[in-house]
Amino acid sequence: SSGINAEYGALEFVAEFMNAIYEASEESLVNPVWDAYNGTLAAHHTWLIRKTVGGAMYTLPTRTSLLEQVGGADHLPRLVAIIRRVYNSVQHLFSEHSLLQLK
Repeated sequence: SSGINAEYGALEFVAEFMNAIYEASEESLVNPVWDAYNGTLAAHHTWLIRKTVGGAMYTLPTRTSLLEQVGGADHLPRLVAIIRRVYNSVQHLFSEHSLLQLK
């Protein structure tokens, strides 16, 4: 059950991560991605993991470089919408079967 919850949380983070990249107004992705992490996965991680993730944020490429690698920003809103739709469907199923409280 903890594996299911971890994947569920990761799905939420991926949606927020992609949205942060799309909405970022600066070249550095550190702050927007850090905010996405803090709003999703950070609450489930220990202090050591949070600090490690914080350090890893500084290895992210610039927004322009990342968008070049993934083919541009045009498809990101649709991708975020699809991920959120999947996340909401999973949340509904988990809620329906009382799986949101599993540890």
